[in-house]
Amino acid sequence: MSVTSAIIDDLGREPPIAAIGTNWQLLTDQVMGGVSKGTMVRDAIAGRPAIRMRGDVSLDNNGGFVQIALDLSPDGGVVDASAWGGIELDVFGNGEEYGVHLRTDALTRPWQSYRQSFTADAEWRTVQLPFDRFVPHRTDVLLDTHRLRRIGVVAIGRAFSCDLALGGLRFITSPGVSEGALFMKVIPDPTGPGQESVWSYPRPAVAEPSQRRLKIVHRDVIIANTQTGIRTLETSHPPTYYFPPADIAPSVLRPSRRRSFCEWKGDAIYFDVVVGDETLRDVAWSYPDPSAAFRSLRDHVAFYAWPFDGCYVDDERVTPQPGNFYGGWISSDVAGPFKGAPGTSFW
Repeated sequence: MSVTSAIIDDLGREPPIAAIGTNWQLLTDQVMGGVSKGTMVRDAIAGRPAIRMRGDVSLDNNGGFVQIALDLSPDGGVVDASAWGGIELDVFGNGEEYGVHLRTDALTRPWQSYRQSFTADAEWRTVQLPFDRFVPHRTDVLLDTHRLRRIGVVAIGRAFSCDLALGGLRFITSPGVSEGALFMKVIPDPTGPGQESVWSYPRPAVAEPSQRRLKIVHRDVIIANTQTGIRTLETSHPPTYYFPPADIAPSVLRPSRRRSFCEWKGDAIYFDVVVGDETLRDVAWSYPDPSAAFRSLRDHVAFYAWPFDGCYVDDERVTPQPGNFYGGWISSDVAGPFKGAPGTSFW
């Protein structure tokens, strides 16, 4: 069945029925033994009708998601959305990052999907997500928009409180055509001699050895110091540097309860950093059992730059990647613009 109308849901029908005639469903990781909790209600947010998803995402019992999902065909089959360029959502949230997951009939496992993320701030905004920026998750099959089956709006991958209102959902012919949309054409900054552009980095991400001198200092204590680190590179992100455990000062790392999930690297654990009487919470992370493509990261530790007095690449003090979620280090030999600031979640 070909999609002829742009509207997926305009909140005009009695909940939980969407405009296309299928029902919104609330799903959590409890279906697989997790303990995340969520609710889905019809609400009015800042004067607009909305479907509101609220809850607490927990990584206990290998869980980690709360989702509202919608079948795109009333008979549970597929729709042909190949004439469209992507989807757009009207969202109001709590400043957290959320995801949109697409499924086709080519995916046979419940954990497989095509994913793209966005940030929902505490004001109504329109977010546009082009089809060609959805990333396959745990599948080698490329997204075929001729055979879309389901769309999900998801809080996933880390322990946090979710609160997201959805005020509309539509197909779009091409990104950037809707008034007020959070989509813009990204123009890479010009590169000078010796510079790399983050827009030349690959996606999916890669890991590679780094022989640059990496150092972290806080309160005159050298937290970590290495020339045998590893850096990960991903389109739109400055490099994230990982330190081998032998080059981290003893006793500064203390395991924390925070967990997160990367669609390419796997499950991450976090650490507090303790320096004297000061504890910097959840400022470092590691992948104890990374995916095959990132085996070199096993037990290496990455650090956010912003909590420390100084983080250095070859004696140059770096600037933290914008936002409070990603952990890249910006040095003068890396050109942006960089993902992380408001309005860049689609990058």
